[in-house]
Amino acid sequence: MSMKRLAVVLAGGALALFTACNSGGDGDDTSGGDDTSGGDDTSGGDDSSGGDDSSADDTGELSVSGTIQGTVTVQLYAEDETGRTFVTWADAGYSSFPFGKIFVTAYTDDESGARTWHADDTIDSPGLAGDAYSMDVSLEGTDSVWVYAHLDYHQDRVLGTDDPTGHHPFAVQIPDGGTVTDVDITILAPLVDPGDGGPGGGDGCDTLTISGDVLVTVSYNGGEVATFLQSTSGAGPFAVNWYTPTPDGGGATTPYSFTRCQNGGDARLRGAWDSNGNALIDPRDTWGGYASGFDTDGTPISGNPITLGTSDLSGYDIVVPIESDADPFQVVPFTALSGTLLMEGGGAFDATLPANTTVYLAAMRYRPDLDISASSLEANSYAMEEYAWSDLQGNSELGFLLPVPAESIVYLWAYADTDNDGILNESGDFIATPTGSDTGRVPTGASGWTGLEMRLAQASN
Repeated sequence: MSMKRLAVVLAGGALALFTACNSGGDGDDTSGGDDTSGGDDTSGGDDSSGGDDSSADDTGELSVSGTIQGTVTVQLYAEDETGRTFVTWADAGYSSFPFGKIFVTAYTDDESGARTWHADDTIDSPGLAGDAYSMDVSLEGTDSVWVYAHLDYHQDRVLGTDDPTGHHPFAVQIPDGGTVTDVDITILAPLVDPGDGGPGGGDGCDTLTISGDVLVTVSYNGGEVATFLQSTSGAGPFAVNWYTPTPDGGGATTPYSFTRCQNGGDARLRGAWDSNGNALIDPRDTWGGYASGFDTDGTPISGNPITLGTSDLSGYDIVVPIESDADPFQVVPFTALSGTLLMEGGGAFDATLPANTTVYLAAMRYRPDLDISASSLEANSYAMEEYAWSDLQGNSELGFLLPVPAESIVYLWAYADTDNDGILNESGDFIATPTGSDTGRVPTGASGWTGLEMRLAQASN
């Protein structure tokens, strides 16, 4: 089995994420904002700059600086009980880009799951055909990062859990002093807006007013602040409002006020300052929340969650930053599908399959139909594995581990190219889907799946 892909996938601190995957997956079959990526699988760096692949600082710690470049493309889709269908901009009636900005960032995860953001770029005026981005990245202790893009789908300028994201499917290794090109990302955007709802949402209701001041307590150098609600589970934003604060003793302040429906239940009252000046609230900005008071040393005490009852909530000051509310929305880029590939009825692969057969196993963005080429399979998959004849000989099972977008839908299929012509799913070929599924449809959830079993059997058509 080729290990090239797996070696790249597990770089950059992602091993802890994959090994934490739970059996049985808890995905939602109808997730709205899709965490998808159609990027170039190879993220092939251009080493022509002459820089070494890595360097060490005075302490011997790995240290690299380089540039990541690529293109972000937004693809519309419709979904029904049979799966997803891609929709062209023309068929949807669009002649210009209908959504907001696109934020691109590079980050790493440590073994505890804590995330560090290293660079970003913002596409201010996206186009229908896709847009280029470029980020200069400096790293200490690693030479690999993950890259993802976030679309302001609802155009409220706060990047949240219901705004579609796209993720490059492999960790990107940066050559010191060099440039990695073709780190391309596709964001799948639903044709039909799933709506926001949220605590206290709705029309034609009795309302209450939430008001107070937003206090920026760190050095302020301009830019807007936003207030909004979050569900207690972390979803959002809801009820976004923007304000320009007034500088005040090194920080800044502004009053805020907005209304929601009464009896809306519990919610987190949040605020954030656009500290990187891109007119978005994104993971690299300065975040905070409602403070019910201050400790004796001046540290703000979180008052979240609040309860939307029947009375107005006045004097609800939002402090930015506040340590316990300083995290952005928890967008989980990747999870994993892992399991075993076998032959139906058992036995070694080479006891049934013709000599020189190649097997492809892929997590695809759509349900396959009719013949498909091996090259198009790779272009339309989140992740895939290829097993050469030497991998199959003498083996009765092969393991797989595929990084896939979290809280999304993938179609997991395996194909045996028995005549090795690069055309898959031909009449009489051997194919496999996860046991118990005829379509290969797998909801990835937040924690993926382990223990999946796929058995190659000869197709009846």
